[in-house]
Amino acid sequence: MTPDKILRNLQHGYLMSLQEQTEAAHYILALQESNRILQEGILKYLEESAAVRRDLTQLRKEFDET
Repeated sequence: MTPDKILRNLQHGYLMSLQEQTEAAHYILALQESNRILQEGILKYLEESAAVRRDLTQLRKEFDET
C-alpha cells in the first residue's frame, strides 16, 4: 500500500481491509524507526559540531596568547 493510498483512505474515511491496515501499520512503524534514526544522527552531528567549535575556540585562544 502506498503512502498516497493510506492518506486517501484516512482523509476520506474509507474502510481498509485487514491486509491494508497491516500494511499501513508496517509502513508507519518503518517511518517511526526511520525518524528515530534520523533524530539520533542529527543529535550526534550537533554534538560533534559543538565539540569542533570548542576545539577551534581553544586553538584560537592559544594562538592569540602566543
